[in-house]
Amino acid sequence: MPDELHLYVEFSQPDADTNPADWMSVDDFLAWRPKGALHERARDSLVSLICKALTGR
Repeated sequence: MPDELHLYVEFSQPDADTNPADWMSVDDFLAWRPKGALHERARDSLVSLICKALTGR
């Protein structure tokens, strides 16, 4: 088991090839001002997922 776990966010279309060089850390994703409505919804969904995981709801 690694000493440190890392979580990254990727922007891609469904069924698109992934490129780890394009991924960003969750810290950066949450810190950036949303670049549009889709980015804002993605950020809000991630925050909701994190809150649910922490509160068990």
